[in-house]
Amino acid sequence: AVIKEPSLPPIEIFFREVENLKLRELIMRGSINEYVFALSIIFRRYLSMMLNFDAAEMTTDEIASRIKKFMPPQMYTVCGEEIISIMRLWDLSKFAEFAPSQELLLNNLDATVSVARKIYKMKGEENVSSGI
Repeated sequence: AVIKEPSLPPIEIFFREVENLKLRELIMRGSINEYVFALSIIFRRYLSMMLNFDAAEMTTDEIASRIKKFMPPQMYTVCGEEIISIMRLWDLSKFAEFAPSQELLLNNLDATVSVARKIYKMKGEENVSSGI
């Protein structure tokens, strides 16, 4: 008999990836592009798991539109604008050749982890598929 290991909750997967990619170290080394690219991918995957739509291939504007339309109103009030704000910083640093300060990037990482926790907590309280 094959014993299947229970799958990890999405929040644990997200935290492990944040830790494994050593995102704080990337920021401290000044590896802004690596940081932005890595966190953008793992956060989009997390959103995909939590909100039941494929955020991986979407632009920030597409994600913003999707969550505004389909995220439960209480969750959107708590997390929606913060998610969009977090992702806009990544877009600026990727496409506008804007180099955010270390402090701004560390705050961005903390905000991303915080909003991931809020989504997970609120989703747990909801216990119903939101149909996003």
